[in-house]
Amino acid sequence: MLLETARLFLRPFQLQDYSHLHSRHHPTIASHPDHEMTLFDELDLFLTEPKNHPLEKQIRIALILKEKQALIGDLTVTYRDKTLALSFATQPEYQKQGFMHEALTTFLPYLQNHYPALEIVCLVPKNNQISQQLLQNLNFAPVQYLSDFDCHLYTRKNE
Repeated sequence: MLLETARLFLRPFQLQDYSHLHSRHHPTIASHPDHEMTLFDELDLFLTEPKNHPLEKQIRIALILKEKQALIGDLTVTYRDKTLALSFATQPEYQKQGFMHEALTTFLPYLQNHYPALEIVCLVPKNNQISQQLLQNLNFAPVQYLSDFDCHLYTRKNE
């Protein structure tokens, strides 16, 4: 286990998690059968590897509902050029119940404490008012609209 909240475990994403998400027909998540298990500690390695590593690295965290031991969503952090890009998704039946707020309230300070020199950013589609409000509640501010992606770019303010 990585982190724990009142209702959730945040742990490394595992191979079986991909098939579970894919089987639920979530439109934004594709199956990745060759993806290896990830560990959050790998992010440290991403930041310290020699210059010949790929430009972009990614880590994925599963959100597990304690009560049912069920995967209800995920967080993805992509590292590139001194920036951590955050994305998140919740299974439709668990949306609008405060689960993502709970997860991010625990995860973001952890991330920021471990990597204080890195900027945390997030792209949110223009029509996703709920995610925009969630980010604003978590100390993110919109800094730019990217018309090519039809998204707003949010950045987390240092606390």
